[in-house]
Amino acid sequence: MGASSVRYKLYGVLALLLIAAAVAAILGNYNGAFTPVVAATVRADRSGLLLDPGADVTLLGVTVGKVRAVSPDGDAATIEVALDPALVDEIPANVTANLLAPTIFGAKFVDLVVPARSSPQHIVDGAVIQPTTVGPEINNVFEDLVSLLSSIDPAKLNSALGALSTGLQGRGKQLGDTMEQLNAYLADLQPSVPAMSSDISGVADVANVYADATPDLLATTGNVTATSRTLVQKETQLAAFLLDLTGVADTARGFLADNEGGLHDSLATLAPVTALLARYSPETTCLLAAANQVRPPLEQLMGGAQPGLHLLSSFLPGQEPYRYPRDLPKVAADDGPSCYGGPLAPGASPSPYVKFDDGSHPFDSSSDGVSVGHTPLAVQLFGPAAANGGR
Repeated sequence: MGASSVRYKLYGVLALLLIAAAVAAILGNYNGAFTPVVAATVRADRSGLLLDPGADVTLLGVTVGKVRAVSPDGDAATIEVALDPALVDEIPANVTANLLAPTIFGAKFVDLVVPARSSPQHIVDGAVIQPTTVGPEINNVFEDLVSLLSSIDPAKLNSALGALSTGLQGRGKQLGDTMEQLNAYLADLQPSVPAMSSDISGVADVANVYADATPDLLATTGNVTATSRTLVQKETQLAAFLLDLTGVADTARGFLADNEGGLHDSLATLAPVTALLARYSPETTCLLAAANQVRPPLEQLMGGAQPGLHLLSSFLPGQEPYRYPRDLPKVAADDGPSCYGGPLAPGASPSPYVKFDDGSHPFDSSSDGVSVGHTPLAVQLFGPAAANGGR
């Protein structure tokens, strides 16, 4: 009988151990102790009051893991999460986390956020995830609400609500029309929102330019201040100068009034002259260049080689006598500006003789010769007219 009792007791202990092992296995399986996971850690400044182990870890609305443990770490909090190995390939290594709640009273969960420039590598075991935001706490909300309600006088709140109710009573249609008009205004304004955003960005750029120019503007302001101070100190001299300037202006006004007609006629007469000078002004450059070109040989002729004037004289054909009407003077020079071959380029031959259409005939190549029956010397000295004895 004693042996049987001991045996039954052993059976009872064994049964209790089996039950405990089964419960532990169930709890371990529920907590994922027997499921392979990728462990990661989320470090936050606080975890909040409603984040418990077993909370979901989501990515783009899909559950990718669970919260294993939440533990304080000084002024911060350490949140251990277990990620599904089959889904970690979709989670970039530089992912961040938000601690959010579905409602103001709901339990928090960890929402993984993919950055704009995601890493090509996926998250690995032992990674540390940095949070971006932590949702508001219900106790903070209640604290702010209680503080707000404590600062409001119930009687004044009742009066304000009563006045608002009275003001809105019977004006529902007008309020509805106002809301429709506001909606229409916003609909018309919506296409301009990108332009407004661009303008706001431009305002920021302009503000940066003004910020960069601020030292120069301040220096200019300081200089203007010094200038103003100088003007105040020299007020008497400035007043005397302005008075003298007024007198000069009065004198000039009288002079111009008295000589208005003469000045007009002078300018009218001078206009065609200046126009002609402007037309022939290009000749000035080549005239000076040609004069500078003939300067060296002239220096040799007039006291350059030795004191005195050196000339080479020769006989030239005589100019034909005046003939009417061939030699009548003409005012017809309208050839425009010309340098007539000058200045000469190095090695160039002299420019040919230019005959102006003004009625003069200083040289006639057709008469450069001696004709039979004429006196050669007389023709050479005095021209063809000398052959007839001057007749």
